[in-house]
Amino acid sequence: MGLKSLGEEGIIALFADRGDRIPPELVKGIGYDCAVIVPDPRSKVLLTTDVMIEGVHFKPETTPPHALGRKLLAVNVSDLAAMGASPRFALLTLGLPPDTDPEFVSQLALGLKEACREYGVTLVGGDTVRSPHGVVASLVVWGESTAARLPYRSAAAVGDGIFVTGTLGDSGAGCELLNMAGSQVPQSLYDKLADAHLNIRPRLDVGRHLVRQGLINAMIDLSDGLARDLNRVAEASRVGAEIWTERIPLSQELRELGRAWGRDPLDWALYGGEDYELLFTAPCPAAMDGNHDLSAHFGVQVYLVGTITAQSGVFGVDQSGKRPLPYQGFSHFGE
Repeated sequence: MGLKSLGEEGIIALFADRGDRIPPELVKGIGYDCAVIVPDPRSKVLLTTDVMIEGVHFKPETTPPHALGRKLLAVNVSDLAAMGASPRFALLTLGLPPDTDPEFVSQLALGLKEACREYGVTLVGGDTVRSPHGVVASLVVWGESTAARLPYRSAAAVGDGIFVTGTLGDSGAGCELLNMAGSQVPQSLYDKLADAHLNIRPRLDVGRHLVRQGLINAMIDLSDGLARDLNRVAEASRVGAEIWTERIPLSQELRELGRAWGRDPLDWALYGGEDYELLFTAPCPAAMDGNHDLSAHFGVQVYLVGTITAQSGVFGVDQSGKRPLPYQGFSHFGE
């Protein structure tokens, strides 16, 4: 029977949670041709979008629909975290094959609505269509910021320290584990790394805190790997960077998997992608002085991992010397 049992209006009803508080800025939402929002003229409006395509971003056999719904919003929230902004409203575009199990849609809606409540987002509308080749889900998210200065990736300055939040590489390793049926690793290790990929935790509060302090220059969320995203900052800012590879924070589970598979765990941290931690640059030592309390307040460590330089290019530095870190990491088109 597939989606005939729900119909388009039934699908929309799954996502239209009428029990949530309606923000005063929202004049009209789901059920109208357009959402109508009256913004606060004192704030900046930020718009971001991400898409999840079956077979590209997720596989139904490894990604539960509830986790997919949460992740769909979380990746957008991570973009806003990198600007120190607050997410407010979202538009959903959903393409579904006609034979999709209605329970899949119900769980997808549940996960998305849970994430909306967690991050203070109101879903105000969108579009639902038939897809001939798998599930396609896309969100456009509206965010706001009252900060006087936003941390554009083009604002890194020579002499800045390079900082990251949390540990890197777990998500990339988790993605590999999920795609390897019957992988022989301890269950606790598998669960930790798989969870890092399926249930990302954007550093929204940390990003807003850093921007409110006014001490950081540039910031980006690590969606495509440390090497690729840092190259983006360096190119946009017309500077170079050196990363002290021995200081890159790695979890114990990632190190264990590296030993078990005979792999260097740094490869996942540099090139694995989808960590959704924050990378920011700031003058030293002011940033460290201002951010020593992040662990106590937000439960996340901040690590100084390198420096912004005048020499173009991004380099990894360790006891054996300096080597280029190429513009490499996750890319949809493999360039």
